[in-house]
Amino acid sequence: MHDLLRLMHRLTIRTLASVVLSSALLSIASYAQKPRTVKTTLVDHDELFVFEDTIRLDPSVIIGTVRDLDVNSEGELLITDSNARNVYRFSATGRLLYELIVEECHPGAEADFHPFSARFIGDGRMITWANSGRAFLFDDTGHCIEYAKSADFIAIGVCARKDSIFTLPAPAPVRMTMKVLGSNLDLLEEIAIEPMRWPNMTKVLARPGRQLGCFDDDVWYIHNYSPDAIPLRRQETMIQYQHPYFKERTRDLPSPSPRDFKGFNDASWVYALHTLDNSTHLVVHHTLRRLGQLVGKSGYTIVDHKNRFASVSTLATRRHLVGSGGGMLYYKGDHELLSDGELGNPVILRYRFIPPQNKDG
Repeated sequence: MHDLLRLMHRLTIRTLASVVLSSALLSIASYAQKPRTVKTTLVDHDELFVFEDTIRLDPSVIIGTVRDLDVNSEGELLITDSNARNVYRFSATGRLLYELIVEECHPGAEADFHPFSARFIGDGRMITWANSGRAFLFDDTGHCIEYAKSADFIAIGVCARKDSIFTLPAPAPVRMTMKVLGSNLDLLEEIAIEPMRWPNMTKVLARPGRQLGCFDDDVWYIHNYSPDAIPLRRQETMIQYQHPYFKERTRDLPSPSPRDFKGFNDASWVYALHTLDNSTHLVVHHTLRRLGQLVGKSGYTIVDHKNRFASVSTLATRRHLVGSGGGMLYYKGDHELLSDGELGNPVILRYRFIPPQNKDG
């Protein structure tokens, strides 16, 4: 009887291994098949985005740099200040609600707290992730309720969908998995995603922030060289929409060193994925001469997941796009000049998206 149980155990292990291997091979095969690419129509920026208003941030706090901005359904703002190393929550009109204090969860953390970004994740909760793979979870009143330090948060993107938190890991040249976490930041699942094609280039350009977006239909992510976002559950009929000025990369950089600029001028760089609304994403791309210097054409591509309007592209403005949501784009403006001659906080310029009338064929 004991030998029979041992044999059954071995057969079960072999069967599971076979299923996992078959699943991995199918996943790799699906990634090897390039999706159909469609060039979009170029539309003037002012036809797609109209100025809505200017948000002046509460002067009771001093904002150094708006590194990242997130918006909830009420229009409230979650702003990450990379200079002051703080995260603040503001009302839709710019009134300060509170600062997120990490000390409540992890005493001593504030001394070495370098926040990458922060997100509203539903049910009034917020998450901010920082250096050294640390993440902090807050309730609607701004109190820290959970802390985690894990390789799962050495991530370049975090978003929430339904009851799960998704993290996109830092670039890896071979196997990449998106991490799915529960409401208490415990790991629930790992899902294989498209591996890096040009790992050296991605290591140089990947920055924590807007590499991942959660939508009603799926979780979407970007690789820095792809023309468009990629859904987590990739479909055979998938189409990637391409900006008319997008130049596809055909080779990797010779090394992952930021000092080696050779090869930057032969292709475009996809910089960010924005959630314009729950069914519409916006991809930002640049053409580079060398790291930190923009040349040629830079622009946005807007894709609607429900085909309510045609996917379109536009040239980017010189304004710094820091956030999106609720059908709005949020740009960082200049610092206000105060009555005493000092510089105040940067203003936030809000633009409303006007969908085109036609649909994709």
